[in-house]
Amino acid sequence: TMDALAQARNRALNLSPKITDAFAKRAEMEQFINNIKGIDDPDLGTNGNGEDLNYENNNFADKLKTAIKIMNYNADTQVITLGTGGLGGWDDHNDAENYLSRMDRLFRALRSAVAHIRQVGKIGKINIMVMGDFGRGLNLNSANGWDHGNLQNFFLLGGRNYFNTPGVVGQTTVNATGSANRLYSVPESGTYWFEPLSVAATIYSIYGITNSEVLTGNQPVIAPPGNPLIKS
Repeated sequence: TMDALAQARNRALNLSPKITDAFAKRAEMEQFINNIKGIDDPDLGTNGNGEDLNYENNNFADKLKTAIKIMNYNADTQVITLGTGGLGGWDDHNDAENYLSRMDRLFRALRSAVAHIRQVGKIGKINIMVMGDFGRGLNLNSANGWDHGNLQNFFLLGGRNYFNTPGVVGQTTVNATGSANRLYSVPESGTYWFEPLSVAATIYSIYGITNSEVLTGNQPVIAPPGNPLIKS
């Protein structure tokens, strides 16, 4: 087989055993994937308002459902990163009305994911962090969209074994630039704020990585004054 020939070549060239081992790992990964595929989809029922909690039939919901299955099935999996492919793009420089339906689909999928986590008994152990890769401005531009700016939301779901619940944190004020399309928000004096890399620092801290400043530009973990996010 091609695997056997490749392994023989690696041995003949005295290459790292890790390269040879990769072929065996590929077989293990294939079996792992098949095992995940074999797990039945959860029946999540309805909530107290009679709303269906089951995952909708779209690409993003399928990815999120698979991620929760993996986190529940495989204790060695610590972090899974997902994009939102299947919901459409987020480069909303125009037609902001499309943002509403996209956010609605996003949070319906997240609601299903939380119900899924609760059903498998991991609501305290699995957490979901939701953020974008950069910020937007406050007001609509002339094309009814948002240009790049410094405003961004961060949502944290689940993980109550690890996290306190500080609620809504931070206050901002609008900083006028003289241009109708370029208003910015800035933190009010004394209010709490953090950079996006603090999200990464927080994740690293949970898993005991003590030198995360190498990866996060010395940004600290998320820790609102008087109510730290991470439980001690």
